[in-house]
Amino acid sequence: MPEPAQIVVADLSQVTQLLTADFARLLAMRRRLLAAGHDLRLTGLRGRTRCVYEMSRLQAALPEAPRGCAPDIVLRLRDFSEA
Repeated sequence: MPEPAQIVVADLSQVTQLLTADFARLLAMRRRLLAAGHDLRLTGLRGRTRCVYEMSRLQAALPEAPRGCAPDIVLRLRDFSEA
């Protein structure tokens, strides 16, 4: 029986700025996780970070974690260089 997929949530609530190139790095991370049978979701998008996310139309490619999501791993990012 296969293991259930792990859900990794990137908490961006402490990030003040994330550029399109930074989102591309998160998208690459999600692709690697999906290839391994896992997934990456976002939470804590706000301010300019949310604006870049929405203007770049990343909702389908890099989805937010649904309310009540119970992730297996949470990455709490303060600065994107920590990713």
